[in-house]
Amino acid sequence: EKAILADDMGLGKTVQTLLASDKLIKKRFMMGVVITCPNSLITNWKNEINKWLPYAKVKEISQSELINNNKLLKTINSNNYILINYEKLNKLVNTLKINKHKFGLLVADEAHRLRVKTSSVSYNFKKISADYSWLLTGTPFENNLQDIKNIISILKPKQKILVEGASITILNSLLRKFTLRRIKKDVLKDLPKKHKNIQYLNFSNSSKNEYLKILKNISVLPNDQKIGKFQNLLRICIENKFQRCLEITENSLEKDSKVVIFSYLVKP
Repeated sequence: EKAILADDMGLGKTVQTLLASDKLIKKRFMMGVVITCPNSLITNWKNEINKWLPYAKVKEISQSELINNNKLLKTINSNNYILINYEKLNKLVNTLKINKHKFGLLVADEAHRLRVKTSSVSYNFKKISADYSWLLTGTPFENNLQDIKNIISILKPKQKILVEGASITILNSLLRKFTLRRIKKDVLKDLPKKHKNIQYLNFSNSSKNEYLKILKNISVLPNDQKIGKFQNLLRICIENKFQRCLEITENSLEKDSKVVIFSYLVKP
């Protein structure tokens, strides 16, 4: 009834959740599923439900429904799956409190968002009543004592007294009883081993001269003027790495290989 699905990213937590919940609905073990997640994942959930459960009714809770009790309850009762982002949870909680509504299943995607006890997201999530609660995350809760306590209090509120004085080792052991976790190396046996190749790049002469010139000027500037110059130094480094990245990509494409580039830059 209360559990954490903590598979590595890419192993199908979304699909597993949908198929398991669909089975429970068909067996009439529960009615009504509410899925809470970051706003960026709402469309993905909607698409996955339409793909794997084309007969199911799904609806994202709108702002107008959150301020109209009758409209909200009508939407909840006429759909199998309700989607809502974490930022709207407080308004949902207020409406459900008035109507004393209880869901069959409450799902939290990116559940590490709930780990901080004092956050409004965690507080409001605990206020939603449901027969089943499933937390989905690719980020294990195992390093922070307070985070683990809070997650256990979500899954098993009655064990709050037991966990207060427990060590992190005992709490992790308790948490594992509620957790299903698979990692890629155990599931995808055909994946090749990952090889790391760290390359240290040399500046071109022009980049090197520009970098040293800026660095020299920074030493005589007031502190409040140095930040902009540091950004210029960063730009030179990024440009250098970008050129090397282009070379690697072009070589890979010539060999008909696939390339995945991770970068915090939206545009080069």
